[in-house]
Amino acid sequence: MNKFIRRIVTISLILAIALPMIFAAGARESAPGSQGGRIVSIERQSDSSHVFSIKDIYGNTTAWTVPTDVQSQLPPAVYVVGDYVELVPASVPNQDYPVVSFLRWVTPLALEEGVSISLGQMVEIPEDLVDRFSYAYGYLMMLNLQGQGIFFDAGLFAKGSLDAAEGIAQNSEELFAALNQYQTEYLEAGRIPNVESKSFTSLDEVRVLTVADDTHSRFSYAYGYLVFQTMLAQGIPVDGDYFAAGGIATQDDYGSLLSFEELDGALMEMQEKLTAEADAYAAELGQKNKREAESFLAANATTPSVITTDSGLQYKALRTGTGTIPSAEDTVLVDYRLVNLAGNELDSSYSRGIPAEFSLPNLIPGFTEGVSLMPVGSHYIFWIPSELGYGEYGAGNYIEPNMLLIFEVELLDIVASETT
Repeated sequence: MNKFIRRIVTISLILAIALPMIFAAGARESAPGSQGGRIVSIERQSDSSHVFSIKDIYGNTTAWTVPTDVQSQLPPAVYVVGDYVELVPASVPNQDYPVVSFLRWVTPLALEEGVSISLGQMVEIPEDLVDRFSYAYGYLMMLNLQGQGIFFDAGLFAKGSLDAAEGIAQNSEELFAALNQYQTEYLEAGRIPNVESKSFTSLDEVRVLTVADDTHSRFSYAYGYLVFQTMLAQGIPVDGDYFAAGGIATQDDYGSLLSFEELDGALMEMQEKLTAEADAYAAELGQKNKREAESFLAANATTPSVITTDSGLQYKALRTGTGTIPSAEDTVLVDYRLVNLAGNELDSSYSRGIPAEFSLPNLIPGFTEGVSLMPVGSHYIFWIPSELGYGEYGAGNYIEPNMLLIFEVELLDIVASETT
């Protein structure tokens, strides 16, 4: 993957965990009279109600009765230790514990409200942009997945990402098999794993964790490994330690090292940086491609049998057919191959083994003009400058800005004519 495309993918991945989706569970709006915290224990009662022990952000733990008919986005039985919740107390006398009338799952950031929390000696508070982005990405991605009902052993997720960061090789088939098994046993079956809350004082403790031979453990490790490996392969600037610490912070007792505004800011700052780099690189690449195309076309125009049209399209007939010449409004059946100046194949109906059917009015001007010169049965090669192709922005994964397109085309038939 070239640098230009890699940067575009990078920006897309950042946008994939956009904050409106992540914080849709209540980071901004709270119910009147609500309280919040993290579930540290759950007890099922004989009447099918539950008692949730909830620790607030100041370290105080309160036991709450959660009745079966509580107003909640999820059934009480679905909540697990480690979840962050917002609740509204009910006015019910003569109860061993205060009763909850309203309950919902939220992100930890909905509860923190700027309280400063420390993660011990695991990592320092991130200051460098890459460190802040890495921490925010790990933290917010984990929360996003939790909001979709996908839960991890955070320690094993972090170990997987650390192993990938340190280049420890793993069998990719086994990793993907772990993902598929989790999907079958949990997601498709509607099951939620029992996730135990674990705290770590250092990432060294995470690095020496052992991956148990059960579906959830193997899935947690595999997901962390593959996510980080993919980020590295696509050129995303990310630090393994801070990414791992961010993921762990969603499930331990300490919360985030960064406030909502800081997490948001880290993503936006990195997005702006990468966008600026991508724009600058695209402009530089476009200028380079344009210079090379102009130089090639000038030389190619002097080649025997190469014809240059008024628009700047160049073509050469490798074989001239005897059939009808299509109009620019027709639909045609062609075999074609597209290569760049270096001779690298970018697209080909020959490789797929199936001719392509194209409506000429819907194609780039150079291709439409060229095919409109060909009698059915012809075999031509076209050199299409960017002004008649995809212009200064390029297209898709392979068409760079101002790229010269070289098409080899066989016109097999006119499928539909404007005159019929």
